[in-house]
Amino acid sequence: MLTKTHLLRYLQRKAQAVLQPLHDGQSSLRDESLRHLDEVISKADANAEALRHLTVSTLFNRWLTAPHALASRNEVGYWLNWLGLVGEGVEVGVFKGQFSHHLLNTWEGQRLTSVDPWKEFPTSEYIDVCNLAQEAQERNYQETLTRLEPFGGRSRALRMTSASGSHEFTNGTLDFVYLDAQHHYEAVREDIRAWSSKLKTGGVLGGHDYLDGVISSGVYGVKQAVDELAAALRVEVIVTTEPIYKSWFIRVP
Repeated sequence: MLTKTHLLRYLQRKAQAVLQPLHDGQSSLRDESLRHLDEVISKADANAEALRHLTVSTLFNRWLTAPHALASRNEVGYWLNWLGLVGEGVEVGVFKGQFSHHLLNTWEGQRLTSVDPWKEFPTSEYIDVCNLAQEAQERNYQETLTRLEPFGGRSRALRMTSASGSHEFTNGTLDFVYLDAQHHYEAVREDIRAWSSKLKTGGVLGGHDYLDGVISSGVYGVKQAVDELAAALRVEVIVTTEPIYKSWFIRVP
């Protein structure tokens, strides 16, 4: 028979998984958070809400010590809540809507707009495993709409390019923008230019795949474009700790 203790320990393992991507240099922070998690679990009920409480409590406790310690992009929704950025946000480059779905599940904001043209581009313009044939793009678009439908008015899908989508928003109104569209240097630089002015003071500009070079999944120049922005603003780049496909974040000064 599955007891309450067994369920609690299962929830504990799930919550611990949030902390594991922290690298060795943050081991003391991880250990402190795990001790806090053990204290919380002794008071928790064995259900889905308990898992959420464990995860949120553990993460918030970590950020009280290290506000910029992000293990993976799966923490971003909780981090935005902790920062009080719960107005309007945008994801640019949606694919099948999995990350938009995750954000809407974890972020307490008013509305997320998911921007993607769901369009096949010539390989001379865009070399990436996500640059699929148009038939596949249509399937991905429909899958995204189905996946995000349960969120009702909190979710909006805009079938537009990044540049066109940015014109739908007034400057200084967005809490965050997460860029995961074309990854070559020129495209990322243009996305940064198009969206950075849309953010509030204190808002977050971020994105996926903080790396440069040619690898099996495509051509990347994200790191170069992001580092140039950080240098111009004289701010740090907050980088998650995944082995390869890290996410990056910059708070608008």
